[in-house]
Amino acid sequence: MSLEELRAQVAAEESVESEEESGKVESLELEEDEAKADEPDENEDEPIELSEDFELELEGEPVSQQEPTPEEALIHKLSKERRKRKEEQSENEQLKKRLEELEKRLTQPAQQVQQPTQSHAGEPTFPDMYDPGIEGDRKKYDAAVKKYFADMEAYRNRHSEADKANADFRAQLDAMTKNLAVNAAKFATDNKVSVDRVANALNTATDDVDAATGIDGSFAYLLDSVGEGSERVAYYIGTNQAGRDQLKKLLEDDPKGLKAIAHMTRLAEKLKPKQAKQVSKAPEPDQAVKGDAVESASAKQLQKEYDAATKFDDLMKIRRKAREAGVKLITK
Repeated sequence: MSLEELRAQVAAEESVESEEESGKVESLELEEDEAKADEPDENEDEPIELSEDFELELEGEPVSQQEPTPEEALIHKLSKERRKRKEEQSENEQLKKRLEELEKRLTQPAQQVQQPTQSHAGEPTFPDMYDPGIEGDRKKYDAAVKKYFADMEAYRNRHSEADKANADFRAQLDAMTKNLAVNAAKFATDNKVSVDRVANALNTATDDVDAATGIDGSFAYLLDSVGEGSERVAYYIGTNQAGRDQLKKLLEDDPKGLKAIAHMTRLAEKLKPKQAKQVSKAPEPDQAVKGDAVESASAKQLQKEYDAATKFDDLMKIRRKAREAGVKLITK
């Protein structure tokens, strides 16, 4: 065998061995791929299991769980909650009245059933040329149209004035309620009484007195006239049936409320917390000289004006002036 033939044989054998090794490598790689496919992927998402303490997280700021202050709680209970409760009571009363009217109609014979008439003047309606009383008469129609515009203007003025008066009254009542809530919150804190108990007492007194007078906000007005210590009076009256009965009797005898205000003012003085008398270490004041009796003269003048006053508004103005000056008026 020549050298060239020998080299060709060796090259052929190396080529066969190379193909066999390549086949083994491909087989090995295929087996490794299958093994990897059978093994669980560490990066594969596992099913999520919710724990018992799972909480839903929402975007945005977390809701504040801070409890309201006694002042905020009382303002809410004496204004918003009370207003909502009164609206619900009003709706229930209206529904009850409608049911009674319906039951009354059903029990009456058919010929006796009458349509309810409106007790108040509603919005004027524009006249028609052939309405009763006009019946095609041009002059009568023109007069009716002119009357319609006049009635419409009066109707709007009445409603505008009523709406303004109602808004002013509501604002005044809200201000008095807020002032009472601020003082009542301090009373509850100082005396370690729960806010709910104070609110219930104030609402009870308000409901009872307002119902007796038939005027919404009358009890709040009386308390505002008392001034300092009104929250103690309100709590006392709200937790004392005898106290409410006495106040209602005074309002029955004097619908203007002067006797009731005087009585509540005396109550505020009696219900003041007792404080231990402290000995002052301050030096004695200088002896009064002639001309220093201005306060006494002012007090006498206010008492004189109060005794002579006959109008309710004048009496209230004098009482406020005396309260600001620190003068105690005597109701005779």
